[in-house]
Amino acid sequence: MLVHVLAIFQCNFHDMECVEFESGEVLKKYFIAISIFILMVGLGAVVISQVGIKKSFIVAVLIAVMALTGCQNVKAEGSQGVSDHLVMERITLPAQFKNPDGSSYMAELDALVVRPDDHQAHPLAVINYPHIENPKNVYADDWEKQTKEFARRGWVAVAFTARGYGLSEGQPVGQVKECSDSEFVRSAQVRADDVREVMRLMAEKTYVDHTKIISIALGISGYTMLSLVAEPSPGLVAVITFAGGWTARKTEMVACYNQSQINTAAGFGKSARIPMLWIVAENDNIVPLSLLKEMHAAFNKGGGKAELLVTPPFETDAHFIFSKRPSIWGPLIDNFLQKQNLQQRRDLIPLTYIRMEYENP
Repeated sequence: MLVHVLAIFQCNFHDMECVEFESGEVLKKYFIAISIFILMVGLGAVVISQVGIKKSFIVAVLIAVMALTGCQNVKAEGSQGVSDHLVMERITLPAQFKNPDGSSYMAELDALVVRPDDHQAHPLAVINYPHIENPKNVYADDWEKQTKEFARRGWVAVAFTARGYGLSEGQPVGQVKECSDSEFVRSAQVRADDVREVMRLMAEKTYVDHTKIISIALGISGYTMLSLVAEPSPGLVAVITFAGGWTARKTEMVACYNQSQINTAAGFGKSARIPMLWIVAENDNIVPLSLLKEMHAAFNKGGGKAELLVTPPFETDAHFIFSKRPSIWGPLIDNFLQKQNLQQRRDLIPLTYIRMEYENP
């Protein structure tokens, strides 16, 4: 016990890699360390008064050795994995794609993985990249908070950026070049290729249970999920979207964009049998609730299996609720996964210990 108490103290001030705490735990951690330090000073004074300075020096050396050994033990225990801890890793995924002429090429996709640190295989949750005006201004790290939320629920969670986004190689694909049903279908299919490659490559990891995969997406990436459920990748069992849809930049194109998305939702629904949860807030200013309601009705009428969940207004624009408030969407997702028999654990893994792991070069 003394060894580990001393190890914690030593790690706090000399080796921050021993234990990595979330910001909410830092004050408690240092309070404990300072308390131990004060106790050590008091003990030192007593020892000096009883046995003299020379003997006290020997005792101090022995204690220091014990502390160092203890910290090494703490590190070793972390590397072996603990069921109530998480591990986070930055990786690249060598994805394969097709050019329009049929030739193949490879693009490394940047990804962030957070998973239970127990050396067990867990189901996979793929968190899709957001679509923004400047593709280079979005990174896999932007979804760190969301990735942790799924990992603490017992999933191997991977957030990634698609071709041409953030640190991923290649050029962006899937832009809608004109307003037509066929163009929206093509865009969704091409964008879904990145998601499929991430699923395929992650399924090869020893810590992934490839028989159960879910996908989570926001906005335009959420619309892409319609193509994914229409032609599901192996192991895909559920999809969750937040305000999944396109918005026209020009006012005169809004009606055309909306109608094409309603039409294509009906088309994708004809072959879609993967359960979906569509989350949208009453005050989404980018993808309006009225559009999502029509898309949802068309998708399910075509044969799709989607649940539309409308949340109360959030701030002035709820489009980015997935980015900001896990406390709101977490319970909604828990209920959906439970209904699909996909809930991995009732209690959440605490965020007080996250071990960093680095990909082999």
